[in-house]
Amino acid sequence: MRKRIPLIALLALSLCTFTAKAQQYTLAGFSNFNKEALNPVYVGAEVQGYSIFYRTDQADKKHYNYGFDLFDQNLQKLKNITITKEGYYNRLLGSWFNGKSFAFYFYDAASGNLELDVYDNALNKVKSVELPKISSTNRGVAYQQLLHPLNRSNRNISELNLYPVPQKGFIRNAYTRGQKGFELEMYDNNLELKWSYQTDKKAKGYETIIVNEVTDKYLLATIGRSPSAKYQGTLFYIAAFDVETGEKVLDYEIGKQDGRQLVLGNFRLDGKKGEVIAAGEFYAAEARVLKDHSQGMFIKRIGLDGKEKHVEFYEWDKGIAPMLPQGAMEGFGKGKISFVHDIVQGRGGRYHIITEQYTLRRDGVSVALAVMGSVKPTVFGIVGDMAVYTLSPDLKLSRVDVFDKEETKFGLPRRSKPFGNPVLGHIIKRTNGFDYQFTQGENNPENLHLSYTKDTKLKRSRYDQTVLESVAFLNGAGAVTDKLDISSSKEITTFVYPAKTGYVMVLNNVDNNLEMKLVKLNK
Repeated sequence: MRKRIPLIALLALSLCTFTAKAQQYTLAGFSNFNKEALNPVYVGAEVQGYSIFYRTDQADKKHYNYGFDLFDQNLQKLKNITITKEGYYNRLLGSWFNGKSFAFYFYDAASGNLELDVYDNALNKVKSVELPKISSTNRGVAYQQLLHPLNRSNRNISELNLYPVPQKGFIRNAYTRGQKGFELEMYDNNLELKWSYQTDKKAKGYETIIVNEVTDKYLLATIGRSPSAKYQGTLFYIAAFDVETGEKVLDYEIGKQDGRQLVLGNFRLDGKKGEVIAAGEFYAAEARVLKDHSQGMFIKRIGLDGKEKHVEFYEWDKGIAPMLPQGAMEGFGKGKISFVHDIVQGRGGRYHIITEQYTLRRDGVSVALAVMGSVKPTVFGIVGDMAVYTLSPDLKLSRVDVFDKEETKFGLPRRSKPFGNPVLGHIIKRTNGFDYQFTQGENNPENLHLSYTKDTKLKRSRYDQTVLESVAFLNGAGAVTDKLDISSSKEITTFVYPAKTGYVMVLNNVDNNLEMKLVKLNK
């Protein structure tokens, strides 16, 4: 019997053997490439490799072949497998890796069936499961998901996804009839169903969910509850589900507090303390969110028992302005909203809150959007500067770094329904409206690296000059910025991905070839 070599062993072997080789690779024959077909492979917080999924050829009259390639962090190809599926309309919704197993999620638009395939970390097939016939609501979601795999500006907020649970399995989401509620199902690495959770069918109103993070213990999500399909008066909650049992162990409302109206931006789990770290903006108690100006930023700790542990409020003019460079205050609170992309815990327990500003167009549709249809996008708002807030372990603000960039427009579909501010930022992010690209972490969190793009209009050209700016907070010190031109042209389409520490991976699509290379930053 052939001995299986685990992924970690494959990666380690590659590191020992191929480090001296050129850190680049070219794949030929890609006439149509979707950026999301290539994914970084993480082990913990660090990029340890890449995977790419693509259609190859037709096996016979009824079956089609797909290729799946695995690379190490130095772009050395480790392994390739072929996956054969029946039917032309059988397409991949996505692929994921949980540190132990790969999962592939397929939808056959002709039959309306969903299928899950799991491979171990040596890419040996473990099992395939065809899910029971799905509802018309979920078939509609899956179909819309396949309509726009390349154009993210038309992408729906409603999607069928898998969420990898580190080492343990995968959680699948779905929707109840008419999208009045949601469902979650947990499968182990052998595709055995462990538990399922569903919105109470007797509950009045609507309940929606956005998954924020999945750890080896909890799935953390933002839940919105509204009395009607118009989503007016939606209340937002931080929820946590036990990944072993599916039990909801936390259901914490983010609302009014101390005469202020809190609007959730994002949150993360502090695994060591077993507490949630949440951040966002706050408004006057009776303010009209998205129309009136916010008053500042808040950050709070919440125990998994639902009790608040600590909270800090930082007003724009008193708490934050003294830490800003001259002239930077113009973008804070004065009609601009700060979306929290990530909350990263770094050296010494300090926190970095990574934000990006945006404004809404002042017209009749300047409300938060939940993308519901597949129509052409319309300009809806403007993205502004990046800002990183650094706080001590006791949530005291120690510094604010602002990264100035030219304003860029983002678009969203016209057909939409009013929703709440916490969801709007996630919609803009999902539809590729922000300039923020990614944060590169380390398993030993000494340094923090984040990357975003800056576009500059070029005269007599339909293409912008696009520069990737990589900001490194090294050993807890100040920010060091490096720049990399990643502009696309008529001949070249350029994408950028996170990479091993100190690098980014740049992919150029040239003459149907994918040219991948590692570029060192902050030299």
